[in-house]
Amino acid sequence: MASIEKRPGKGKKISYRVRWRLGGASDGAWQSETFEQKAQAVTFKLAVEAVGHQWPEGWIRGYGWAPAAPVDDKPEVEPIPFRDYATTFVASLSGIEERTRHDYERDLRNHILPTFGDLDIRDGNAIDRSLVRTWVNTLQHGVADPANPKQWLRRPLAPKTIQNLHGILFAILQDAVEADPPLRTSNPAARTRLPRLDDGEGDDEMVFLTEQEFALIRACAKPDVRDMLTVFVGTGLRYAELAALQVRDIDPFGKPVPALRVRRAWKRQADNTFKLGPPKTKQSRRTIALSSEVMDAILPNIAGKGPKEFVFNSPTGSWWRHSSFYDRRWIPAIDDACSRGLTKRPRIHDLRHTHVAWLISESIPLAAIQRRMGHKSITTTIDRYGHLLPYVDQDLIDAIDRALTGSLRAVA
Repeated sequence: MASIEKRPGKGKKISYRVRWRLGGASDGAWQSETFEQKAQAVTFKLAVEAVGHQWPEGWIRGYGWAPAAPVDDKPEVEPIPFRDYATTFVASLSGIEERTRHDYERDLRNHILPTFGDLDIRDGNAIDRSLVRTWVNTLQHGVADPANPKQWLRRPLAPKTIQNLHGILFAILQDAVEADPPLRTSNPAARTRLPRLDDGEGDDEMVFLTEQEFALIRACAKPDVRDMLTVFVGTGLRYAELAALQVRDIDPFGKPVPALRVRRAWKRQADNTFKLGPPKTKQSRRTIALSSEVMDAILPNIAGKGPKEFVFNSPTGSWWRHSSFYDRRWIPAIDDACSRGLTKRPRIHDLRHTHVAWLISESIPLAAIQRRMGHKSITTTIDRYGHLLPYVDQDLIDAIDRALTGSLRAVA
C-alpha cells in the first residue's frame, strides 16, 4: 500500500509525502510525490492505489494533474440538409390527395432542390432572404443558354407557377421555424415580393367571350360536342365536374326550375390515371339552376340512359378525357373560328370565366355567383372577377349623392 509521511520543513511549515513501491511489489522501486496539504496527498494516494501502484494517468511529476482539454460549449451538430427535411415534410403532409403530393414532389425536385437542396436548413446565413429573392428572380426570368441566347437552360415560369412554388418553400421553412425544438429563428420566405398575376403574361390572362364569339366557336365545333359546350358556358362548371356529370345528377322537373347537382369530379392520380372523387372543395358540392336553353341541350344526351351513365360521352362511349377533348374537339374548333374572324384563342376553362362575365353583365350579385361557381370564399370571386364591375363606381357616386342631398335638405 502507499503511505503518507508527514515531513517538517523550514520554520513551522509541514509537507506530506506519498510513498509506494512501483507496481506494489516488495522489490519495486520506491516512488514518491510531496504535497503541501494533507487532503491533496490523500487524494493522490488513492489514485496511485487505484491504478495498481503506478503513476496515475494524467499526472505530471512535480506539477500535478495535467489541465483538462477545453470543452466547447457548443458541440458540433450534424447538419440537416434541406433536401432531406423538405422531402420528409412533403411525404408527411396530411389532408391532401396523392396526386397533389405527387405534384409537390415533382415541383420540389425540379424547381426548389436545385437551389436549396444541399444547404443546411438551420443555416440562417446560407438560406436567407437574399437567396429566396434571387431564386424567385431566376424562376421569373429564366436562364438563357450562354452558347445560344435563343435557347433556355431553364425557361421562365408563369407568375401563378412561381406563387405555387414559393408557397411550398414557405411551408417547408415555416415548419422548421415551428419545430420542437425550433430549427430556425425566422422564415426567410416571408414577405417575398412575387410576380403579379396581372402583369400581362398572356398565358395567365382570362379570356371572356361575347355571345357572338361563343356562337361562332360552337358552330365551328363538331356536332357531337355542341351541346356539351352549351352546358359548359351555361353552367360555369369546371371541366372535371362537367365530364363527371351523370344522368342521376339532373333534375329536369326541379322546383322552381330544373337543376343539376355537382357531387363528383374526375381526379388525376399519381400514376396519371383518373378516378371519380368528391369535387374540389366542400363549397363545390352545389346545386345549379338550369336555364331552358341549357336544359334543351341536356335532354337529348340523357334520353334512354341509366342513372349512372355519363351525360356526355366520347365517340367510344366513355367519358371525355380532357386531353382528348382538347386535341380532337377544342383546338380544331378554335382554329376554324379564328379562320372565320375570331381574334381570341380561349382555353377550355375560359368558358367558365365567360359564364361569370355574362352573369356580372346582368348585375347578378357576387354572393350568388360565388355559390353558383362553388368558390370557397367570396374573396376568390372578387379577386378574379371584381374588375368586371365598372358599374360599381357609378352606383357608389349615386348613393353618396342621394345621402348628401338628403342631409342638406334636412339642415335647410
